[in-house]
Order: sequence, then structure tokens, then C-alpha cells
Amino acid sequence: MDTPTLVDRPDFDEGKKAFDAIKAASIPIDLAFWAYFSDSSEWRFVAVTSWLERRGPNETYTAIRRALRQKDVKLPLRLVTVARPNEPLARVGVNAAQVVHPFGTGQDWTVSTLNVTVNTKYIYR
Repeated sequence: MDTPTLVDRPDFDEGKKAFDAIKAASIPIDLAFWAYFSDSSEWRFVAVTSWLERRGPNETYTAIRRALRQKDVKLPLRLVTVARPNEPLARVGVNAAQVVHPFGTGQDWTVSTLNVTVNTKYIYR
């Protein structure tokens, strides 16, 4: 499988800022990563959080939107996807992080499954 084009990609640097803003807002976030969804041909910022189970999607997205605004993160909420830690989408990110873990952070590899591609350089913990 070819690596997805980076022509129409979002500003990946905003992903790190978003992760830090979410953590600073005391929202439990296990992992975040940029993922390319081949079905919709778009990059999305995926935040893995257990808040979905306790607070539901409306409250979780509202809290994330507030955290992003408070830290002036230039990431539109329409590009944010939240996932529970046990969901398949979250597992894609976790598996990608485990692939690169022995080699340190900042590796530039791609892991693809379920029509989703994760670039290991853009995984935040």
C-alpha cells in the first residue's frame, strides 16, 4: 500500500499542541495520533480517552473544543475523532506506537490497517 499523499494534510504540528492542551485541561488522554482514513481521503486527529465511557461523546467533544480554544490551537473540531481505549481505531494507534517504541520517538514509519494509516512520527503520549 502506498503512503497517503501529504498534499492535503493538516498542520501536523497542531496535533502536538492539541495533545498538550487536552492534557492541560485534565481530560484523561491515553494517546493521540494523526490517522489517514482512506475511505474519506482525509487526515484526522484521533484522541484516545476513557471519558467517552463516563461522560459520553457530547461532553467529551465539548471539553476538547474548550481545551483547544483555551490554548489557541488551530485545529478544527471537525478533524478531531475521539475513541475509547478498547475500540479498534484506538488499537491501531496503540499498535503503531508499540511498533516504534523500541526505537524511540520521532520515527517516520507508516502502519496501515482497517483502511487507516498512521505515521508513527505523529503519535503523542
